[in-house]
Amino acid sequence: MCLIILGLLTGTAALSLRGLQHNMDLETWDEQIAQLDHLTRQRAEQQGKPWRMVFDLERQRVWAEPQLSLETPSKNLKVPRGWALDEVLTSDEQANYAYPRTTRQVTVTCSTQGVTSTYALRLSNSKTGHKHQVLVVGSSGQRIELNDEHSIEDIFTALR
Repeated sequence: MCLIILGLLTGTAALSLRGLQHNMDLETWDEQIAQLDHLTRQRAEQQGKPWRMVFDLERQRVWAEPQLSLETPSKNLKVPRGWALDEVLTSDEQANYAYPRTTRQVTVTCSTQGVTSTYALRLSNSKTGHKHQVLVVGSSGQRIELNDEHSIEDIFTALR
């Protein structure tokens, strides 16, 4: 009987740790995206050239690169295991998909003053059903986590 109870407790602890690992992976990715956003703004200001962040929904990767140059892009950031980058919304009036339009890439351009459009990232975890949404304010780079899916649409409707 003791072995059965010990086995159940061990199984519960293992599942809890696995969930904790998924949360840590997502938190690490959020920090990396914040750093990439900050570095993109900083590079655009320092170099006096517009930069852009590219969100590749097909390959589940994100990187930054100069907009009008052949310089090497930054290192690719992979979306955490178990999560999928479903959508990137921007406050731009026009859809800003990278060319060719057959790819599922969204670009967020950063001006030489270090300003981007406001954008939001929506990730989902197919195993747990959880959604993760982050809004990045274009003028400041401030990040806001949102739990309500409708609030993102409401914010972008107001911005447009």
